[in-house]
Amino acid sequence: MLDEISAAALAAVNDACPGGGFKILEEEDLARLLPAGTDTEATLLRLAEEHLIELRYAEGGTYCVRTMPEGRDYAERRLREQTERRILSRAALSSAFWGAFAGGLLAALLTGLAGLLL
Repeated sequence: MLDEISAAALAAVNDACPGGGFKILEEEDLARLLPAGTDTEATLLRLAEEHLIELRYAEGGTYCVRTMPEGRDYAERRLREQTERRILSRAALSSAFWGAFAGGLLAALLTGLAGLLL
């Protein structure tokens, strides 16, 4: 599992290399997408070590990179998991609301029925 900074860097490389080919990126371009103070080169090297990107060269703030299939798969899987989490939290909220509504309605009906019988 990648930390947030590495995941953001991977997303930036994925966006810059849609066809999977090599792309030359400047450090300033990547720095805008990452938190302030991030060591861009170290982050890209970490992604390359994990075989998520291929780093052809890194010289003077210029990087030649491309996304590996594992990097695309990781990003897609992460997006899918975030979407599923969001859907599950909405479903849980909806279930709680309707359960509380049904419980309140049942209590009101039983109270009204008991008032009629007594």
